[in-house]
Amino acid sequence: RRHSFPTRRSSDLKLLANPARLKILLVLSRTEQMCVSDLAAVLELSIAATSHQLKLLKDRGWLRGKGDGKLIYYSLANEGLKDALEGDLRLLSEAASP
Repeated sequence: RRHSFPTRRSSDLKLLANPARLKILLVLSRTEQMCVSDLAAVLELSIAATSHQLKLLKDRGWLRGKGDGKLIYYSLANEGLKDALEGDLRLLSEAASP
């Protein structure tokens, strides 16, 4: 069943409302790819907690994972997401300025 546009956007915003998930997206927008342990160190979370957040973002289609032996390297699924993140943050920053 397909959800309406407002329902999908609301779901997207809920995903972004979590600081760890937002930080993952921002970090990956500035780097080509990172493994779970490196992201966990940046987030100051356990590997298990970081993996859970990555799974939610990957399930939404925002991340892709590429295996290299025992490690999985995560990256943004597309450049459009990077552009959207940067645009949204710029818009929010401008809106908050007096």
